[in-house]
Amino acid sequence: MDDQEREQQRPQSDFDDEFGEDGLNFDDIAEADMLDFTRECKDSQTLLLKNTWSFRCLAQVQLSHSSLMRNIAFLFPPLEDPGIDAVFDYAEPDPTYDDIGVEKYINLCKDLEIVPISRVTRSLTSPILNLKFYGLSEKQIRAISETLKGNAYIEHLILQDNWLTPEMTDMLSSMLQENGALRVLTLRECRIGQSGAEKLNEALSSSQFLSELDLSFNSLGDKGLKLIQVGLCETTSLKKLNISHNELTEESGETLEKILVENKTITDIDLSWNGFYTLPGNKKLFNGFKNNDRIKWLSLAWNGISTKGAISPLTKYLRTATSLEYLDLDANRLSHGPLKMLVNAVNKNHSLVTLRIGNNPYPADEGLILLKMLASKGRDPLTFMDMENTYLPKSLYRRVHAALPPPCGRHWSKKHNCIECLPSVSIRL
Repeated sequence: MDDQEREQQRPQSDFDDEFGEDGLNFDDIAEADMLDFTRECKDSQTLLLKNTWSFRCLAQVQLSHSSLMRNIAFLFPPLEDPGIDAVFDYAEPDPTYDDIGVEKYINLCKDLEIVPISRVTRSLTSPILNLKFYGLSEKQIRAISETLKGNAYIEHLILQDNWLTPEMTDMLSSMLQENGALRVLTLRECRIGQSGAEKLNEALSSSQFLSELDLSFNSLGDKGLKLIQVGLCETTSLKKLNISHNELTEESGETLEKILVENKTITDIDLSWNGFYTLPGNKKLFNGFKNNDRIKWLSLAWNGISTKGAISPLTKYLRTATSLEYLDLDANRLSHGPLKMLVNAVNKNHSLVTLRIGNNPYPADEGLILLKMLASKGRDPLTFMDMENTYLPKSLYRRVHAALPPPCGRHWSKKHNCIECLPSVSIRL
């Protein structure tokens, strides 16, 4: 039975008791009585609590027709705003930018069901994040990469000796494209291989902030280096590149030639512990160096450059180089003819400051030639020569002293420069 039928079946006596025989006539109610009535029913809660039949309908979702028709002149109290105005006047709050990422990292670890690394949370506000030898998993690399996309503090990320799969390298590549704070990335001994190099190439092309990259001990090979050739040619920020211990051979000479010619930013390059010991490969390699006037630091240690053919392109480059300041030729089996060719080239060079030529099997007499060469370059910037593990017998000590400039104030010969007047000159034997 609905409310309308129930209202019709009500005895007339109920209405008479409540409103009188003629119903409720507001014209007959004194103004003071009306005010008292309105004051008594000033809020909706009072109306709902009234136990008369006419007010019970207010507790229902739909009001009955009788309560509206019989009380048509009743002034219902104003309704409270449930928040409609706030909805229409809603304005988007200013976005909050998390440039640290601690909370984001913890939430990512929770979603990936891994334990957060305490060093990561502690280091997110420092310039260096060192995760060397941590043996990071794919999920951990994902959480770290996503966190660093928005981090504005870490400038040096060290991931040495964490074996990175191509998928993990791809995550780091994506991070590099979005991060604007990272300057140095160390992937030494991460064994990314050729597949990882391919993933890294795009990041190198688009990165505008990375200035140092260490890819040593990553088994790139000649194909791996070629896969990052485009990225290394197009990068506009990279200055220091370490690709030592990567099994590079003469085939990489052509790749490096293109990189050196097209790249406009690289100044330091480490090519040690590779296989640049043939004439064809070195011709292309040093042709690239000759067409690059920005290289200041070069390491070719442990490459086996021991023949006249292999060292000839290097000597031609040294004669014309105007920017090279540091050259490392340690452990290249240099002696006899190739060493003399090198000495002649260094004599004609006027930019070198440091020359490392230790751990080579040249005899003592040839070591003396190197010392004389250093002594004769008093007006050139060459101030340090490393001849580590060079054997000089006692009988040659006097000849060594004779080759060097004498002490100040007690000149052995006025033709020599004074060694104490050049305090920056030093020799390591």
